[in-house]
Amino acid sequence: MIKRVATSIITLAVLMGSLVACGGTTQVAAPTDDEISDESGREQLLQEILAEPELGISRDLAECFIDYVVDNSPLDFEQWNTLGDDYPVSAEALEGLSEEEMEDLVSVVAIGVEDCGLFDEEYEDADGGDYSSPPVSGEFNFELLTEHPFDCLNQELDVFVNVFGIYVISHSSIPTEYVEHSANVVAEFMDNDADGVMDDPEVHRFLVENNFVVPVWTEALREEVFPSLRGTFCEDNLGWAASMYYGDDDWAFGGIKQAGTWDTNLEEIWHVLSVGWYNTYPEYFGDRTGSRLADAMDAARGGRFQTVPNSYPEGAWYSYDDYTCNYDCQIAEYFYWILMANIDALDPAYTDKCESSKDEWYVCTKDELQQIDPLAYDLLNNQGFKLPTRIPSGSYRGPSGRETSPTVEEPAEEVAEQKCDASSASDKTGTEFQKGSKGVGDPYFPGLGNGGYDVDRYLIDVTWQPGDGYLDGWTTIEAKTTENLSSFNVDLNANMAVSEVIVNGEDACFIREGTEVTVVPATNLPVGSEFEARFAYAGFPGPVPAEYAPVGAGGWYHEPFITEDNMVQRNNIMYVVGEPSSSMAWHPVNDHPRDRAQFRIEMAVDNGPNYVYFPDWEVVTNGYLISKEETTNTQNLPVTTWIYETRYPQAPYLTVLAYGPFTESDEEDLDDVTLRHWAQNADTLPGGSFAHAKETLGIDYGPMFEVFTDLFGPYLYDTYGYLALSDSLGFALETQTLSIFGYGTWTQPFIHVHELAHQWFGNYITVDNWSEIWLNEGFATYSEYLFEEAVAPGYDIFLEMRSLVTTGEAYGWFAVLPGDPGPENLFAPAVYYRGALTLHALRMTIGDDAFFASVRKYVDDFGGKSVTTADFVQVVESVSGADLEDFFDSWLFGTPMPDLPCEGYSPCIQ
Repeated sequence: MIKRVATSIITLAVLMGSLVACGGTTQVAAPTDDEISDESGREQLLQEILAEPELGISRDLAECFIDYVVDNSPLDFEQWNTLGDDYPVSAEALEGLSEEEMEDLVSVVAIGVEDCGLFDEEYEDADGGDYSSPPVSGEFNFELLTEHPFDCLNQELDVFVNVFGIYVISHSSIPTEYVEHSANVVAEFMDNDADGVMDDPEVHRFLVENNFVVPVWTEALREEVFPSLRGTFCEDNLGWAASMYYGDDDWAFGGIKQAGTWDTNLEEIWHVLSVGWYNTYPEYFGDRTGSRLADAMDAARGGRFQTVPNSYPEGAWYSYDDYTCNYDCQIAEYFYWILMANIDALDPAYTDKCESSKDEWYVCTKDELQQIDPLAYDLLNNQGFKLPTRIPSGSYRGPSGRETSPTVEEPAEEVAEQKCDASSASDKTGTEFQKGSKGVGDPYFPGLGNGGYDVDRYLIDVTWQPGDGYLDGWTTIEAKTTENLSSFNVDLNANMAVSEVIVNGEDACFIREGTEVTVVPATNLPVGSEFEARFAYAGFPGPVPAEYAPVGAGGWYHEPFITEDNMVQRNNIMYVVGEPSSSMAWHPVNDHPRDRAQFRIEMAVDNGPNYVYFPDWEVVTNGYLISKEETTNTQNLPVTTWIYETRYPQAPYLTVLAYGPFTESDEEDLDDVTLRHWAQNADTLPGGSFAHAKETLGIDYGPMFEVFTDLFGPYLYDTYGYLALSDSLGFALETQTLSIFGYGTWTQPFIHVHELAHQWFGNYITVDNWSEIWLNEGFATYSEYLFEEAVAPGYDIFLEMRSLVTTGEAYGWFAVLPGDPGPENLFAPAVYYRGALTLHALRMTIGDDAFFASVRKYVDDFGGKSVTTADFVQVVESVSGADLEDFFDSWLFGTPMPDLPCEGYSPCIQ
């Protein structure tokens, strides 16, 4: 049997012996503080380990091992003897350990050996074979070559090192040890755990396929090489990003811990390799606005600056002031800084790099990064990427007996942070608890929504800073399980970093996979049980992923108030809108219309010192305003908090949220319905927006409500209104009880009719999955014609529908099948107009009495539920007594679209 030497009885005995020997025996008292210093004690332990012939390891790895054992052993801090408070353990302390604690200590020693990579050799078990010492760390494992596969590089260069397909290129005038050191740093960055397998195969593949090189040369040599490449294959087919300059840059031989000086290789080589991360995971590490890396950098700089500002805002911790460095260059520098902090390479205990760079960056350690830059910390540590965690020292050593070319594993289908195990399990009674599903099985958007529970209410408590767009706070989900759950999922944009999850008062671990957050509660959740999940999160809200925005819009829209030149932009309103998804852009959610819930939204807006520019701006959302309160922030500047609550469950995408110079109307109520309109810059139109809408544009909700309540049954909510933006939104959306309009759509009365009809069809009755979208849009579109038929004398709906057929055929609208349009055609004209024609043809087929009776029964039977086409067909067949399977098949799924019954002039049944 072959196993790792990390578990060897020989190895453990040697290392434990070194610990005890250095810590003293029961016969020899440990030296006092006066007798021996901390540093000499640490050195003594190192020498004990390094002197053991069975071990044969380097000083760097021994230091790593000692650090690990101290940090993770069962001993109290005070039990480490005075040979160096943080290092060797005394024999007296060992004797005081219980058997279980001693087992724990042995386990820690074993893990320390493995984690620090002391031995990656394989050997036969202690019961048998020979064990051969591994090569000393720092031994060069890559062959120095005199030629590169691309002959164009061989004209001026003659030293090359193939590091897993990434070439270090140099010249024989550069001392060999400098080239070798740089090559080892490349290897340590790419295979940081030294297992011979690339830490991220896709990043590696990008760098190799694009022929990235790491030059080690001088300025003069560079000036000779580049002209020689012109007109050759190398001119356009090599990847260049950064270089190491012999004579100018710093090499820390043996690593920064041993040398005590900075190693420029850590910066320049990472600049080369990070290009692979930018291009492989652009949503996360892209060197452009909108990536999670860019969002974190914007927070670190105190705002989104495309160029270097004259001065950075107070409190910025990343303030690079090279005016030649554009936005993507700033991202590259920021990526380098956060990685160095995350692997503790900037720790002042090693070098003065952090202190000497404090005008640009002052976050020195991983702990400081977590506290000061939580977005960067979350990106590097909590998103499942296998980024470097150890400081390269120029002494790469892969596993013994392996060639330097690594095994390139196929990447996982999804990048996930495995903070915990989300697996099915049985409890003590044998009850099986399952993982909640990612998605509800929607055929068009399988990633939307989640299975295993129903949400009753969202309690959202957030603070937003419009100056830079940063939002943070809590969302609490009150829900009930529909399955026995060992874990469950919520949807949340990947650029919103989750820092804590609490389920039923207990800390829960979680896994991030793109827009999915998998929560593993401390206690399983039985079917039918109520639970409460609280999420702490922060970030810069933005659009949802493109696959969830078929019309190119969906999510949180806002440009920060503070511009690149530190001016205050006073016209940048914020709004949340989108179908099929928008809510995941700013809070954890079960983002599918199948799971409707009530909302309580508590939103504090902190404009900082710019509050004077926005004295009358309002937060507007669905439901009723419960309170509006003025408080102050830590700088004693005003903060306004709005609290809204809904009274009726709503699908998440039907939640609207906006902040801007909105004015509320004082229009009279309609019987039991409170009319509540909001308009941006309402006083800019003659007589004001609300009077202009009613008197000039003819937007009168009284007749609309009268017609629809007569045709469809009672209006099921107690409020309605519109939110009119000055922005050219390009569409309107039936957000529940408060439809949102861009200016162009707001001026069109028929669109108001359409969105009001959606309150019955789309909101009160929701679709079971997005392939059934025609049930929303077909009904709302046909309602436009029904309204005109009811209020306009002489209106001939049959003529209008025949005209619609002619127009649609001329424009080719009807080729898309409304019953299955596909996600790319979710809002194609056929969904609206052929859907409306389907209902009109149904009316003509079964007659007015049966048609309108069917519509009212459909609302009565399925109000508050999610439906499919089969549900509607069942209702119509039960009322009409007709077999309509072929009818619906031909109108919703047939090609070409059928002709209207009875030539389209009148109902076939009078």
